[in-house]
Amino acid sequence: MRYPILATAVAAILAGCSAPQSETGQAASADGERAAMEAATETAAPERTAAADAADASPQAQGFAQRYELQGIAFDVRAGGGTLTVTPSGLEASNEAMVTEIEGTVSAAEVADVNADGSPEIYVFVQPPGGKATARLVAYSTNNLKSMSEIYLAPLSEDAENGPAFGGGNEFAVIENFIGQRFPVIGDDGKPTGKTRQLLYRLEPGEAGWVLVLDQVQEY
Repeated sequence: MRYPILATAVAAILAGCSAPQSETGQAASADGERAAMEAATETAAPERTAAADAADASPQAQGFAQRYELQGIAFDVRAGGGTLTVTPSGLEASNEAMVTEIEGTVSAAEVADVNADGSPEIYVFVQPPGGKATARLVAYSTNNLKSMSEIYLAPLSEDAENGPAFGGGNEFAVIENFIGQRFPVIGDDGKPTGKTRQLLYRLEPGEAGWVLVLDQVQEY
């Protein structure tokens, strides 16, 4: 007569398994479920790649921010996200910021008074992005210390004498009382000659604003 006793024991075990859990048991079960979900979320989270870290560390992501001062006038130069902003301070009439869209990154800037009129200028050098070879100059002059306006430099494509020798790789710098632009010279066959040409520009007032006018051509 062992079978009825065994059946009773099995029934009791099954009843215990299907019986509602106590509050303590329910809490423990909930905690376990939460822990499992958190572990699954952490596992599913994508790992940060080295390429993403490199992108954040690039000059474009980090931007450019410098302050320059001369003759009582300050220029805050900031660049990032394809925008260059130059904000003057100390001018008598207007300290409005000048905003320009750029391609590439700002490599440097210089403050100077190349025409020695007592009103400083700011020259910002923009390096092209990959695949493009022409650097850009963005420059502003202060007009008798009252306001700021743009300085115009004609592209080399409009220079009939020096344009044909230009194939990219140009650089800008302030050289005493001039703005210098130099580049490797290419020949009529489109190949590098091994020489470097340097163009020196002087700053003059134009009909609609300030203009950089070619003054000297040097080659070495």
